[in-house]
Amino acid sequence: MDIEQYVHRLFVQTPTNPTSISRFRKAGYQAIDRICDYYYSLEKQPVLSKVEPGYLKKHIPCECYRQSLRWNDILTNMLKQVTAPEQGEDFQVIADDYQKFIVPGLTHWQHPSFFAYFPTGCTFEGILADLYSTAAANPGFNWIASPACTELEALVMDWACRLLGLSPEFLNSSEVGGGVIQNTASDSALIAAVAARSLYQRDHPEVPSTKLVIYTTTQTHSLGLKAGLVLGLSVRILEVKAEDNFSLRGETLRLALEEDEKLGMKPFILRLTLIAPQSISLNQEFADFVAKSDKLSLVTAPSFALTVFRLDPKPEAGQSTLSLETLNQLNKLFYGRISARHDILLTPTVLNGVSCIRLAVGASRTNTVHIQQACELLHTEAELTLEEWKQTRGNENN
Repeated sequence: MDIEQYVHRLFVQTPTNPTSISRFRKAGYQAIDRICDYYYSLEKQPVLSKVEPGYLKKHIPCECYRQSLRWNDILTNMLKQVTAPEQGEDFQVIADDYQKFIVPGLTHWQHPSFFAYFPTGCTFEGILADLYSTAAANPGFNWIASPACTELEALVMDWACRLLGLSPEFLNSSEVGGGVIQNTASDSALIAAVAARSLYQRDHPEVPSTKLVIYTTTQTHSLGLKAGLVLGLSVRILEVKAEDNFSLRGETLRLALEEDEKLGMKPFILRLTLIAPQSISLNQEFADFVAKSDKLSLVTAPSFALTVFRLDPKPEAGQSTLSLETLNQLNKLFYGRISARHDILLTPTVLNGVSCIRLAVGASRTNTVHIQQACELLHTEAELTLEEWKQTRGNENN
């Protein structure tokens, strides 16, 4: 069976595939109901999935199932037999499989106690918008391909331009610049680097690509380095310091420009990381808790929805402050305890050699109660970490 016949059989000829409008309507109602049930029960779910790596393999359709082999034979043959099914399944079975096998393997980014990484944009309005846009799927690569698709994108990108306070030249309506929607932040960063390179080479056609340099900082997201890797360009990382609140200073940039000028290198883009203002009041509440704690301390000033902190116990009478090496070890132990839990999720980071922890507020369902719960949990884990650490030190001394 060639690939064309296989696809036709799978997606067109299968009688149970919900390709008819009536079947789609039924499956769609069920999907909306289950999405609502998911959000009703979300807070009761663990933030972090409890599954083990590779758990999904035994639930994916494979050739050995159709051969009705015994379970031991299935396990033995699974890795070499996994293949897409030739016959589709009733969508009710697929919907049930989603509940049984996919949901348990999710890390719930919309959970009110998810404080890791960064906020993800997910709203009921967005879910409905995805449904509508998928229903009228068209590439939109030019105006005639779908006028509404092309014009709506241009108008909404102009909204974003004005919201960000950008120069009018960035508006699509200016016919000078303009924006288009990209899939991810990394894609956007890559496209921006391509555009900057094109502009520079248009104005300086005599400069070879080997002389071009991308500037980032020691605290810029890794997408800056990735853009350089993908484009085959040099990347220079500028140091930012704790005493400057990890901000890039003009003097640092000036010295780098002067050094590269002497070397004949041509910096053409500077990549920085900014944090969007979301959930500022809730983050301030957490930052106040850390500032008043005798066990925790702020590593940087709170920035919009982000607080960076660490376990840093106040020295008792007659004791000296802990060394950076000791504090780093202590914070690795502290984060190890936090990451072993399933009712909260934070992420670690290292700022110029300082091991610390990030708490980013951004889930739309997070409120004061969840911040208070996070404070209590971290206070408890901090106490337990210190007890464990003191006990370990006592055993080592003995």
